Amino acid sequence: MKNQVTKITNLLCSFDTLTLITHTRPDGDTLGCAYALFYALKKLGKNVKVVCENEISPRYRFLSGGKANILEECEGAIVCIDIASPKLAGEKYVEYAKKAD
Repeated sequence: MKNQVTKITNLLCSFDTLTLITHTRPDGDTLGCAYALFYALKKLGKNVKVVCENEISPRYRFLSGGKANILEECEGAIVCIDIASPKLAGEKYVEYAKKAD
């Protein structure tokens, strides 16, 4: 397990720009994971953003800095968060999720 974590960490750190895609109708699980990784990568000096097709519930907007919508274009390496199938990324991001699969 430690070896896998090291490999994933090294892979993520090898990119300067990353986009984290959450699943549609994001819940606390996907947003918590996405923003935990977002803030960790930011701390390492990475250019990173979180995107989602659907509006974020008011109860979770503190994670996104108050943003209700985070419909942005994907850039750099694509990381799918809590997405078991590319179609769960939603229409706007399904093609990106397929590439990340």
